[in-house]
Amino acid sequence: MTLTDKIRAFRTIKNLSQENMAQMIGISSTAYAKLERGETEMSYTRLEQVAQVLEVRVTDLINFGENGFFYMNNSSNAGNASNGIAIHNASKESNDLLVELQKLRAEKEGFIKEVTHLKTIISLLE
Repeated sequence: MTLTDKIRAFRTIKNLSQENMAQMIGISSTAYAKLERGETEMSYTRLEQVAQVLEVRVTDLINFGENGFFYMNNSSNAGNASNGIAIHNASKESNDLLVELQKLRAEKEGFIKEVTHLKTIISLLE
């Protein structure tokens, strides 16, 4: 699964449109769509913004080792890369595993909320 595939999957899981994402990171919808399609190189700074909006870590979006790679891009205009860093990922992970992981994380959060609510009820009954 490529970096852009992962971003799209996380965005879909969060029920965010490309327009929502663009607005939240402060770029045009067209510019965001190009990032998500891989037509524009993504700077590390932009990747951090995307991860923050998606409420994930940058490392959740990229893989080092295995089939992924990380390289420095010396071009000053690479995807508005102010720091000259570009990230690419060529991993072949299963999209199904990513979706399942996100479902499990959401389920865990639901359980935590339920336990907190039950603890409140128990304390009121005491």
